[in-house]
Amino acid sequence: MTSKEKIIYGLVDPNLNKIRYVGRSSSGLWRPNAHRYPSRLSRGQTHCDRWIRKLLAGGQDYSVMVLETSVVDLNAREKHWVAYGKAQGWPLTNITEGGGGTAGYRHSTGTRKKIAKALSGKRFTAEHRRKISETLLSKEIKPTPEHMRKMRRARVGSHHTRASKGLISNRRGSAVIDMTTGVVYPSHQAASDALGIHRQNIDEVCRGLRRTAGGRFFRQHS
Repeated sequence: MTSKEKIIYGLVDPNLNKIRYVGRSSSGLWRPNAHRYPSRLSRGQTHCDRWIRKLLAGGQDYSVMVLETSVVDLNAREKHWVAYGKAQGWPLTNITEGGGGTAGYRHSTGTRKKIAKALSGKRFTAEHRRKISETLLSKEIKPTPEHMRKMRRARVGSHHTRASKGLISNRRGSAVIDMTTGVVYPSHQAASDALGIHRQNIDEVCRGLRRTAGGRFFRQHS
């Protein structure tokens, strides 16, 4: 095997004789062997890193099983093998679905509580809000013509129930806050008139159907 061989590999637990981690490599066996390097293990905090540290501390080591060679699409094949391993009941330490992304990753309950506590009561300064606004205005994503056609087709023939019409009417008449500036408007229409942004776009931001309207964040204000 060459040092540039593209492979999908598994790290095998010597006690269970089962694969505990599925990975991809564009450098042959170098990457699977690099998992045990001290420089990597000393800072690694993943489930896989902790498993390897525990093995090495007990005088054991994992073995490498090459699952596939001459791989064309490493990301796709890694996803395939992770899904296959989970279906077969392998005790995998992979925290994602593979493919280089974070799909499938879930924070632990403890981590979610820490994040919530850190963000609780947090208020952005006027300078911070200004920077957020400038960033959004420079990067606002506009729907493509094809996307707009799909949205129109999806809405054709749809009708609000009497209850939903009442909710929409109440929402449009309620106060709304521009999160980028902190200004509160007495109604959606008032915000539309003051900012020159279509009222329906403001409604959809408040309902969570779109990210921004005119490059601004809006929320209902009570």
